[in-house]
Formats: sequence, C-alpha cells, structure tokens
Amino acid sequence: MVLLVAAGATLAVFLLAWAITAAIADLTPLDSFWGLAPVAGVWAGALADGALTTSEKLAASLTTLWGVRLAVYLIARWRRHGAEDSRYASMRRKAGPGFRLRSLWSVVGLQAMLSLVVCLPIWGSLLHDGVEPGPIGWGLAVVALVGVLIEATADSQLAAFKANPDNAGKTLTSGLWALSRHPNYVGEIMFWAGFAALAASYGAWWALVSPLVIGFLLMRWSGAPLVERKMLRTRSDYADYAARTGFFPFLAPKKDK
Repeated sequence: MVLLVAAGATLAVFLLAWAITAAIADLTPLDSFWGLAPVAGVWAGALADGALTTSEKLAASLTTLWGVRLAVYLIARWRRHGAEDSRYASMRRKAGPGFRLRSLWSVVGLQAMLSLVVCLPIWGSLLHDGVEPGPIGWGLAVVALVGVLIEATADSQLAAFKANPDNAGKTLTSGLWALSRHPNYVGEIMFWAGFAALAASYGAWWALVSPLVIGFLLMRWSGAPLVERKMLRTRSDYADYAARTGFFPFLAPKKDK
C-alpha cells in the first residue's frame, strides 16, 4: 500500500509536468520535475502509514534536500536561458505538430519510468520503515549528503562562470571542475550510491540497481556524451581539457589506442 501511494504520487507529479510543459510548448521545466516528483513520492509514502519512523524521516530529508535543490537550480537556469532546451527543441522539430500529445509517453512517460527505477533507494527505505539506520546507515546518509553538496557546489561554480561575459566561449577548469569534467554528475552518482547502500543496509539490496542506472544515464547516455559533443563543437579549449581531466576526480582519462 505504501509503495503504491508513493509511486502514484510520483507519477501524478510527472503528469502535472506534462500538462504544464504542453501548455507552454516548452519541455525544459520537465527537468525540474525530475527532482520534485520523488519528493512528492517519498512524503506521500511516508505519511501513508501514520507516524514517521526514523528511516522514513531520513529518506524524506535526503530526498527533499536533493530534489528541491535540483529543481530550484534547473528552474533558475531555464529562466536565465529563456528558450527551450536544445534537446527538446530538436525533438519537437522532428516530431511535428503532434509532439505535445506524443511527449506524454515518449518523453514524460519515459522519464517517469526511469525515475521509479532510480528512486529504488526511496522505495526500499519506505518498505523497511521499521529498521533503524544504525552507525553504518548514518555514515551512508552522510555519503549521500556529501554528494548533494558536491553537486550543488559544482552547479554554483558553473553558473558563476557563465554569468561572467569574459568567459564566453571558454571552458571552466577551476574549482571542482579542475578535478573532474563533470563534478555535478559525480555528486549525483555519489548521492544515489550512498542512498542505495543505506537502503541495502535495511535489507533492500535491490536498491543498488539505482546508482548503476543513474551512472549509465549520466556517463553513457543522456548526460556526459551529449554535453561533451556540444562542448567539442563550441569550445576550442575543451579537447585539451578533456584529454587531461577524467570523469572522476584523480582518475586520468582513458587514452585512445
């Protein structure tokens, strides 16, 4: 029952996201709902069975911190940019006039299904709500928290860099970005890895699928590959930066054979 309520609330927020993005003919705000939907899901699930347990409070706190921070950052970035994200704009051009309705299942629906999988640590925490975190669990929660802080710091550094007109056409290579080509993605993966290990400590071992999925999405599919292709086209200094800076800190990039 708890998981059905949590999943239902998550999907309801994605449905709201589709209604809003269809009305304004701009899918960019959907990225913000990626953070808000799990927040709605975890609170709906946690409150569905009455009083909040320690594990539910911890899961809800971690999810809220991660999701609200991400949503606020992405909304602000969308407002600054003032146009639909190039990924979605390209989909819209290719799909033609029927894209608004088609996006319900081809874009929003797909992201909703992926969200349910990525959020396995949340569902695991709700399912095992009677288990206390313990020292190891609290330590893993700190790992997840550090992941959020890394992601927030990286996003803040990048926003400040882009806000300076003197940096137009340049690549950010200082701060966390001197250690990793994608410190924001590293923080995201770290958050879900810590959260998944926390859920696994309760007995929800299947939650460990979550960081594997988010790692694949960010490292091999919709994250780094898209960003790096664009950066190589638009930044003359990016190839040299990528050649000496790995995805993960202190790990040199692989050399082409």
